[in-house]
Amino acid sequence: MNQTPDFITPTFLPLGEIVSHHAANSPEVVATTQAGSATTWEELEAFSNQVAQGLIAAGIEAGARIGYLGRTTDVAFQIMHGAAKARSIFAPVNFRLAPAEVAYVLSDAQPEFLFVEDAFLPLLDAMEGDGTPKGRIVIADEPKHGGEEFRSWRDANSADSVGLEILLDDVVLLLYTSGTTGNPKGALITHEYVINSGKVWYELDEDVLAMRPGEEFLNYMPIFHNSGAVSGHYPAFARGCGIVILPDFDPELVLEHIDTRSIPMVQGVPTLLQMISQHPRAQGADFSNIRYVMYGGAPMPIPLRDRLMDLFGCRFCQGYGATEALSIAVLTPDDHEWVSERLQSVGCAMPGVEIKIVDPEGDEVPTGTVGEIVVCSPTMAVGYLDLPEASAEAFADGWYRTGDGGCLDEDGYVYLKERIKDMIISGGENIYPSEVENVLAAFPSVDAAAVVALPDEKWGEVPVAFVTVRDGERFDADELRTYVGDRLAKYKQPTACHHLDELPMNPSGKVMKKQLRELAAALHAGDGS
Repeated sequence: MNQTPDFITPTFLPLGEIVSHHAANSPEVVATTQAGSATTWEELEAFSNQVAQGLIAAGIEAGARIGYLGRTTDVAFQIMHGAAKARSIFAPVNFRLAPAEVAYVLSDAQPEFLFVEDAFLPLLDAMEGDGTPKGRIVIADEPKHGGEEFRSWRDANSADSVGLEILLDDVVLLLYTSGTTGNPKGALITHEYVINSGKVWYELDEDVLAMRPGEEFLNYMPIFHNSGAVSGHYPAFARGCGIVILPDFDPELVLEHIDTRSIPMVQGVPTLLQMISQHPRAQGADFSNIRYVMYGGAPMPIPLRDRLMDLFGCRFCQGYGATEALSIAVLTPDDHEWVSERLQSVGCAMPGVEIKIVDPEGDEVPTGTVGEIVVCSPTMAVGYLDLPEASAEAFADGWYRTGDGGCLDEDGYVYLKERIKDMIISGGENIYPSEVENVLAAFPSVDAAAVVALPDEKWGEVPVAFVTVRDGERFDADELRTYVGDRLAKYKQPTACHHLDELPMNPSGKVMKKQLRELAAALHAGDGS
């Protein structure tokens, strides 16, 4: 790769071991900062060792799951790296779920030890049945509802290394999928996956994750998602740089840190980036330290991307991946410099990644033909927890079936054509919601748009749209219908367009289309569809 001399050469080591390495080589450098409280590498080494010692003393063996129900905090990373040192598996749980959903995840993960932030104890109290944790509960912050306080538990243990050898094929994280169409599945993530997630970016011609001494990553992503647990911290840790942690996403705090700290990159799904850009402070913010904006996780409407590029004034990069295969494709900063069809793609395969497009029988289709995207990647999960049939179906012969529809052009650029389940088939014609959503999003008053299928007796399915509007704007369905009618074939035009105050999002910032399909069905229950 091409790298400026003052950029740090990364050291790619397993979780836990990476902390020990920097504690030995730069003990006084800050590893994590939260609300002004800094933890050095030396301190993080001691804290994570104490966690590992405490787990082992409690009878935790290699391969056991260690649950964490809480936000992204400095304590969460102490537990994560401590669990890694004990050769156990850090299993963060989505605290935004309903009690029944938390119960399902805990029942599936079966953690032998559970750390929980005090604020989320009511979730556990509301649970019934198999999801109730059987292991010991340690409160991960100042307890208000009773229970053992984390720091007291941690500090009662030795800060000496536990001395266990960490293996690259050890499973170190259990990350649950979004579950937008069914129950979430626990993806088994190894140290090798984590390490390769850093290596593939470093092997690009332009390392967008490059950092100089004193620079920091800003992590405001949820710890139960790989954007918070892996890509929100490992690239910085590999370079011996620190992370600044925001337990809750707050656009004003993000902009404050951009103004006052040395932050070289802003990352997130389009929804979060849009929220940052729309905050009043954004127009006067100093973005001069920002070299890159990294986006992914959901389609970026082209009008929004154009507005963000004008605001930040830096180079942009798009990453395409999944929990099961973190690094698949990249639309590089150079790709963003040209006005071309390629800006509608998610880029080309990352280093070491193979991509092909297959039909329902698994046979490769010709260039330009839409099918399912399947990948072979060095950042692939090794399966789903206790789901052999689902694992065999998703991970077949070394390839991961993404469930995303798409096609490849002659230069290897990948064009997403929706999740296979989200594609609308109306009268035998395929309708890709993202195409319709881009047209809707370009209408001046529209802030965000989502299109879903509605069952229809005549056509099989028809598209229905949901939109939100910009502050101070009004929703005019007739004007929007005319605008769309001038730009899309009739069969692609939504049969109805509904205004919502906000679109339902999961914690990763993706639109919950299952909820919108249910809402569409309820709204049109009596109209003959």
